[in-house]
Amino acid sequence: MISITDFFAQGELFSVLDSQLQENRLPHALLITGEEGLGKFTLAKTIAGALLCEGDSGIHKPCGKCRSCLQMEHMNHLDLLLLQKGIHLTSDDRTKVISADDIGVVLQEAGRTGFQANRRVIMIRNAEDMTDYAQNRLLKTLEEPQEGIFFLLTSTKPDLLLTTIISRCRRIPLHEWPEAELIRILKANNYSEEKAQTIVMEAEGSPGRALRLAEDEGYWSFRREVIQDFLNCAERANVMEIGNKWKDYKDQSETVFSILDRFFSQMIRICLSGSGDGSFPADCPDSWKHFVEKAKLEDMIRLTDALKLARERTDRNVQFPIIVEQLIFTCMEARNA
Repeated sequence: MISITDFFAQGELFSVLDSQLQENRLPHALLITGEEGLGKFTLAKTIAGALLCEGDSGIHKPCGKCRSCLQMEHMNHLDLLLLQKGIHLTSDDRTKVISADDIGVVLQEAGRTGFQANRRVIMIRNAEDMTDYAQNRLLKTLEEPQEGIFFLLTSTKPDLLLTTIISRCRRIPLHEWPEAELIRILKANNYSEEKAQTIVMEAEGSPGRALRLAEDEGYWSFRREVIQDFLNCAERANVMEIGNKWKDYKDQSETVFSILDRFFSQMIRICLSGSGDGSFPADCPDSWKHFVEKAKLEDMIRLTDALKLARERTDRNVQFPIIVEQLIFTCMEARNA
């Protein structure tokens, strides 16, 4: 079972958070923020599990073995209340917001005695989905919390929350994870070292994205096609043919550009570090390995500028085959310089 110690790579704040949990000193309201896929909901579940754990005193919580921990694995603990967009707690059939009526139901339930413990935990996932009226209804309880009630809010867009809500919560920010930690997570999920290394280079510091990509064969097939056509083209005579092949892919242009953007970023890091073949992704063409080993930083910046121009021209509705052809020519010229 995951524990707060698994988040220690995020910084010293999490060792303090773990100590507060073990010593029953946790603030009554936490706001966990960060980009999608960084583990906000996982962290909230872990904290809730530790708060509701029935393990013996002296055991690090959550213990992962007691009745409460087993219930938390399936999110069906009687003293846990989960509120998120699309879960209907009232007759209101709106699915795009968390309404004030939903907050009212949660607060009414939270005020009752716990079924299994002397605590109740309220999790509000993507708290920015609360209407202003809902946030104001929650505010009074956050200002005057009842003993034994804990609020765990997560948000990818905390700027959409009322400043008064934010000020009543202890903020726990999540950031991009170190590559070594993402590799550890992937290996713990039975992926090989080689595959983990490749996935991490695409994951942008996100465990959630890394685990999703690991299972997305369609993405890796598309990525191989992009690398083959855009980066491995060796003959100028083939460029127009490739441009024509990609003419119907304009709707996927951002995915194409994102793949190339991450590839160029990887090449820039290798170029700056001078770390050689050991740092190249497994599917990097040999021609690019040779290029990067002797390239100057301005050569790499030229590629990122070309990609930026391709995005701008796509937004201006320039014919996509022309954009593709120009990008391939730039890659060829830089690689063969």
